[in-house]
Amino acid sequence: MRQPRTIILEPTATPSFSHPTCFARGYGGGCSEELEKEHFISKSILEVIDRIGGGLRVTGMPWQAPGQQTVVSPRRAFTAHILCKRHNRGLSPLDKSALQLFERLSDLRAWFDEPRVHDNHHALLVSGHDIERWMLKALIGACVSGNAQLPEGHPSDWMAPDQWLEVLFGRSSAPRGCGMYFLPPQENPARSKVEVEFAALGGPQPVGMKMSLCGLWFILALFVPTGTEPELRGAHHRPASFVFKEGRRRRVVWVSWPGASVPALNDSVHVEWRRD
Repeated sequence: MRQPRTIILEPTATPSFSHPTCFARGYGGGCSEELEKEHFISKSILEVIDRIGGGLRVTGMPWQAPGQQTVVSPRRAFTAHILCKRHNRGLSPLDKSALQLFERLSDLRAWFDEPRVHDNHHALLVSGHDIERWMLKALIGACVSGNAQLPEGHPSDWMAPDQWLEVLFGRSSAPRGCGMYFLPPQENPARSKVEVEFAALGGPQPVGMKMSLCGLWFILALFVPTGTEPELRGAHHRPASFVFKEGRRRRVVWVSWPGASVPALNDSVHVEWRRD
């Protein structure tokens, strides 16, 4: 069992200071006076994409036409000064967890293409709560900076709800039924590129996001599902593991959910890796 990473905020000399540009202003004892450039998608992940030659695929941005998809260079990926140094550094452990998962997914093609010297089963253990909170950080960053387009337009002067910040910093849990969902791939994942794709979900206000990591779709639901949402049709809520299989070989990503509110829904997702 891997416990979620603890968010530790460094002491500040001005606990009453609230930076007007920090989206976590006033949370956890105040802000530092210095702002830092925040990447919506972790800088470390963008560096992996850039090294491999992949791209960051975006849709639903204010400058795009409805349904338009654009691949941008990771080196020019979206950044904004939306977090003070204290809050940005405190949330950095979530980027490390996300990098672990992304490196494993981006490495699948090379691993399955290796000469079959032996039939080994490689496994990785990640904290599901950390991945959820990393997705939440990306969603908040996109919304606060004006880079999240919703069907009814961009929310003007949008601020992250206090409940979202409580979940982001690990002070509380998401309501029952909320959190990360995984959509089993409809196409052969072996064809997928090393890319990240994301878009906000909602109407007048954001209620979640969908994100593709190397062709595998994850959804962060910040609403209590009713069972009728088309985005969640066939999706697995908080899966216990991802089993990637190609013939007799397999690679497993175990997902730890300590204290999960709905452990009965945790299951293993099997993804077939097919050679064309």
